[in-house]
Amino acid sequence: RGARIPCPIDPSHLIFESALAKHVLVCPAAKEREETCSREYYQEGTNTGGHGDLGDDGNNNMMDVGGEETTDLERAKQLAMAVLKVFCSVFP
Repeated sequence: RGARIPCPIDPSHLIFESALAKHVLVCPAAKEREETCSREYYQEGTNTGGHGDLGDDGNNNMMDVGGEETTDLERAKQLAMAVLKVFCSVFP
């Protein structure tokens, strides 16, 4: 029957190389994907990462604990320093 290879549609299962052409037509993963893609609420690529259009108005400032405005980068640095401080106190 030949070597077993990963299914090109769903690599989580193996198929015989000689049965590749037939398997692609009857693969359960292909049928499930086709059914999912045909649903009216399905959109390809959703939840794959990135930020997309979240209605960002370009104002990336936020109020700090002390009442001062900070940028995202400044806030990230503050949080990183706070985490480092806690880490150093737990693991001296």
